[in-house]
Amino acid sequence: MRVTLSLPRWMVRTGRLSIFLIIFFIAIFLYHPYQTSFRRSSTSSAVDVSSLYDERDGDEEPQRVFDKDKKPLPNVDQNQVKVEPVKENTKPKVPVQPHEPAKPKSNSHKSGSSSSNSPRDHLPWIDPPTPDNVLPPLLVTKPSSPELPFVRYPHELPYKGTSYHLSASVHPAKHQRKSEFVLNSLWYIEQDEYWDWVGKMVQARLPTVVPFISFTVEYSLENADKDAEETLFEEIQCLTIEQGRHEYVLVECALPEWVSDKLDTKKSREDQQAGMDMIRRGTIEIKAWADLGDVTKEKTEGVSVEDPHLAWRKNAHQLDLKGKETTTDDHGGVHLHMVTHTIKPSDWLVPTEQDHVKLSVCVSPVRLQPKPKDDVTRLKDYLEWRIWHMYQGVGAVHWYARDPLFGVWVDKLNYYLGLNDTYLTTPVLSELTPEKGKPYADQAVWIQDCLMRYGFTDEWQAHIDLDEYMYPRYDASPYGTIHRLDRLAPNVATFASDHTYYRGERLTGDNVPKIEEFSHFPRNAYTHWDTLSKHDGFRRQKSIHRTAGATLLWVHGAAGLGNGYRRVEDDPIPEAVKEAETSGSKPPEDVVSNLEILHDRRPMPQALTFEWELEKDIADRWESVWKRIGDVLSRDDLSELYDVEKLWPGYTELSAQREKERLAAEKLAKEKEKAEKAAKAEKEKAAAKN
Repeated sequence: MRVTLSLPRWMVRTGRLSIFLIIFFIAIFLYHPYQTSFRRSSTSSAVDVSSLYDERDGDEEPQRVFDKDKKPLPNVDQNQVKVEPVKENTKPKVPVQPHEPAKPKSNSHKSGSSSSNSPRDHLPWIDPPTPDNVLPPLLVTKPSSPELPFVRYPHELPYKGTSYHLSASVHPAKHQRKSEFVLNSLWYIEQDEYWDWVGKMVQARLPTVVPFISFTVEYSLENADKDAEETLFEEIQCLTIEQGRHEYVLVECALPEWVSDKLDTKKSREDQQAGMDMIRRGTIEIKAWADLGDVTKEKTEGVSVEDPHLAWRKNAHQLDLKGKETTTDDHGGVHLHMVTHTIKPSDWLVPTEQDHVKLSVCVSPVRLQPKPKDDVTRLKDYLEWRIWHMYQGVGAVHWYARDPLFGVWVDKLNYYLGLNDTYLTTPVLSELTPEKGKPYADQAVWIQDCLMRYGFTDEWQAHIDLDEYMYPRYDASPYGTIHRLDRLAPNVATFASDHTYYRGERLTGDNVPKIEEFSHFPRNAYTHWDTLSKHDGFRRQKSIHRTAGATLLWVHGAAGLGNGYRRVEDDPIPEAVKEAETSGSKPPEDVVSNLEILHDRRPMPQALTFEWELEKDIADRWESVWKRIGDVLSRDDLSELYDVEKLWPGYTELSAQREKERLAAEKLAKEKEKAEKAAKAEKEKAAAKN
């Protein structure tokens, strides 16, 4: 006899509900959400500096970044390679703690405003202009970690070197006659053995003008159709775009066929978003390949003796390729797989309208100084520079800095001025760079990273230094720089302006602020000005770029532009003023201003003569501006932004220790260089005897 036992129905239903709730909460706990903004907030870049100097190994979990409400955001998981964080030689005796600003009185701090005591209450021009372009659906990769924003891939074949992946983005093609979206990937490639070829002051790089390294991309998407368990896969050959000085490699890849009918600027917003969601849900593998050519014989052509950096290709027939991933092209050439960079769904950021600005500035990596008193001077200059550009309509500054401590300063700057500036730690990319060349060796790479990371969310990006000021001399109204950009044709993607310098006698008067803490302000309050173009025979310029058309950026005004876009230049003196000077008449009062880059370099270039006098009516126009900015700079609460001990308690002692370590490292490097020279001389002497 078979007996069947049963439970009351209410108990069965209760059990099923309990199981469902348990599964539900487990799923919530394990779910890894997408990050949906650049976090351009006052605490978006906050780094727990007290832990930066602890000893750690490469397997340690990346440090967390916190959002505006101090909620932990998901860690970035870059587990393709073991990434070794930068280690300090010794632990400082005094740990530096971030100084937390007071909480704002209202929740409006999230969107850039702050409390009633904020300086922004006295700045009616604080809210930057609204962008003219419509923000398309975009994807941008997160930095790998607060301390190491790129991924390092060391490799032994076909040569001993290192490849670095910095960032990737999906956006509309920068081509006026193309409407499709593309994937861009930014790489930095170096080789260990050819310092002598590139020179001691320039980073070791593999030139991309020779097609010996190529890239492919593999797209895969599981369960593409909700009604069918289908996996989509497509491999595409990418285009490698070289930069003028070969400081990085920009890789442009077409998107897979399954989104081609959606990711197109001619399609509806709904279609574009659907296509972007498919890209975001899938996995992307970007592969670098070395073209070895015919590996059956030694190369006798195509590789010059003067190019020792390509010796690996000449001797490719000697490489042991057994067990290595290779492909063969139609001409019999062998391509060796070097590295693979994987982008997973959790690696993407999704820019939003909150990140959208009309004009931004990308700053080359900032370095804190060995002596705290020098830092005080620099921080004052940075504060004055930022407030000046608030008046010019700069909606965001993208601060790149060598030292994670600088992120604390950016947080406070955002808090006190209600800004949405961003911050990214930028360690020196390579250990190969000679010590004296490290501050500048890779700055062009970070400039390109800024275009990749914030391109399209910023309609225009200016690339200027912290001693350079955008200055529309004849337009003293708020947003004068924006007014000049608005007059440019839609196909202008690079706008270059001349460096100008102001000296002579210092202007005086009741309307010229005299601020003890900011003795150089105002930077344009002088009787005379000059430009180097008439002395050096060429124009020294800096540029502002329309991100929809600029593809490649490097030093000063140079840029690569998408098809259909062009570059224009401004003259420091408008045509109406030149005509008036020629005829001896007075210039019209409604002169439309040109833009110049006021370079307050100290000391000034010796070639300058300052023979051009600044018109009195120009100075009169700027007096009210000087007063408005001066009133902000004079506020007592902003003094915390240049008090290093309030910013970083224990910083004075830490700086002394850092300077001691720097001098010791410098001494060790000189001793090593001396020993290497002696060993080389001894070797040459022995060879001569033989």
